[in-house]
Amino acid sequence: MADNNGVNYDQTQQVKLKKVNPGEKNGAVKVMQEEFTFAAELGIGDTILGLSLPKGAKILSAKMVAPAGFTAGSFELGNKASTDKDGVAISEDSNGLISAVNMSAAAQGSMDAASPLWLKKLGSEMQIFATATVATTAAIGLSLLFRVEYVVD
Repeated sequence: MADNNGVNYDQTQQVKLKKVNPGEKNGAVKVMQEEFTFAAELGIGDTILGLSLPKGAKILSAKMVAPAGFTAGSFELGNKASTDKDGVAISEDSNGLISAVNMSAAAQGSMDAASPLWLKKLGSEMQIFATATVATTAAIGLSLLFRVEYVVD
C-alpha cells in the first residue's frame, strides 16, 4: 500500500502540523440557502433569484426540495454568468446545477458530478436562481427550498 499526498498536504507540512477542518483547507463548509413561498402560480420561464456565492467559492453540492402539495410544476437550478479562478467565462445556465425536477409530489433534486460547476472554483461572485420549466398549480402557500454547499479557500 502506498501513501499519496493530497493537494493541500505539502502546505500543512511547511508549518507546524495542525488538524485541517473537514472538506476545506481554511474553514468550514458553507451553505447558501434560499426559500421561496408562492404567493401566486409561476409560469414557464419564471425565475426565483437566490443569493450569490462569493469569489473563491468551490461548489460541493446543490439540492432543491419541495413539500407535498404541488399538483404540477418543474424547476431547474442554475447560475448567472461568472468567471472561474483562471478568469475563464462561465456562461449563464438555467440548469447549471440541477436539471428539471418534477415538483408534482414531495420531490427533491440533487447536483451530480456531471454538472460543469461541481468543484469549480469561482473567480467572481455567482448568483444562483431557480427557473420554472413547467407551470405550477396548487403551489400558493407552499415553499420551494434550494441550497448550495461550498467552501472558500
